[in-house]
Amino acid sequence: MFSKLNELGVDPTDPADMAHLTRWPGNLGKSANHAVVVACLIIDGKNFGPHNFIVPLRDPETHMPLKGITVGDIGPKMATGPIDNGFLSFDHCRIPRNNMLMKHARVTPDGKYARPPHAKIGYSAMVHVRAYMISDQGRFLAQALTTAIRYSAVRRQGEIKPGVLSLLAVFHGGVAKGRLGEFERSTIAMPLKEDFEERLKAVVTHLVGQGIEQARMSCGGHGYSKASNIPDLYGVAIGGCTYEGENMVMLQQLARYLMRAAEAAQKGQSLGRLVDYLVEHSDKHSTIDRQAYYDYSAHLKAFDKAAKLQVMKAYERMRALTAQGLSKEDAWNANAVEWNRAARVHTRQYIAHKFHEHVNSVSDGPCREVLQDLLYLHFNYELLDMAYYLLEVTPNSTYICSYDR
Repeated sequence: MFSKLNELGVDPTDPADMAHLTRWPGNLGKSANHAVVVACLIIDGKNFGPHNFIVPLRDPETHMPLKGITVGDIGPKMATGPIDNGFLSFDHCRIPRNNMLMKHARVTPDGKYARPPHAKIGYSAMVHVRAYMISDQGRFLAQALTTAIRYSAVRRQGEIKPGVLSLLAVFHGGVAKGRLGEFERSTIAMPLKEDFEERLKAVVTHLVGQGIEQARMSCGGHGYSKASNIPDLYGVAIGGCTYEGENMVMLQQLARYLMRAAEAAQKGQSLGRLVDYLVEHSDKHSTIDRQAYYDYSAHLKAFDKAAKLQVMKAYERMRALTAQGLSKEDAWNANAVEWNRAARVHTRQYIAHKFHEHVNSVSDGPCREVLQDLLYLHFNYELLDMAYYLLEVTPNSTYICSYDR
């Protein structure tokens, strides 16, 4: 809250300033003397939204918390023990006006607010971190798979654990996305770019967590031992489902973009290339079993069909709920599960297309043949896993047919 010409502060007695507690920032618990705090900027009672401020936390000489600051360590975690994640609360704290980061938005000494050139420019750092998280998650999965595959090569105990090779295909799909990421980031507009990174972050971190756990179980008791490094990898990787945006929240944000795309498709408006499958004609029945080994066109159509069916199913249910008199907010809440499914399937469709593009771009013949085998495995594994979205029971019949819409 802007309180004086050259001073910013918070007041917990003000109803607008009741909550000033945060948890989980790294290096906050014991180390940091300063923090970049994201807080709402309020001038003369008008809220201008979240902005960044440099806030001193501890005395640089004594390292004790400053007046109005309560700070400490949150305690043991599942992993990343050396990082002192902490909690922080403010009580009647004040900072100089110049402590506001004012490269884009700023407050003048006379209390006037100057807007940034783009409303969402402040999100760029957050989106940047989420983009690089995807590459990190791929490396975590690769390390776990390296251990599991080497273990399986020298020792087998009971039945061979299925699923490790399919995870290797998932890893290469992530690599393909990562190498195409720079192109995507340079060509996608800011609002769409934000959705683009968020949907990948939410789905990839979930798949990696499942994959590392599957690799751990394939190693028997040795996978449970820290000597394998898999438990530590799992503890670090699974945190990605929560930090930099909790996955369920990220999926809901992507779902809102998909809802807007579905509305545009229904109105016959042009769509971006990421959702153009919503208006493309698709075959009624799958032809996967009739295509050549290295012809993946039917597989890709199946991914498109699965995404289209789920997005439009969620959209149509949303319309039906609002037609029954529910408010838009209540209808969205009642349909949240369907929209989450739509966001996940849409993301897996995107990864499949990028994996295919990457394999086709490889010039090394023997390497491309190996990647084509992994691509074939990945496509079939994913489509079997997504069969729920592709199989529809035909009314008044006892058989199931694919693409029945």
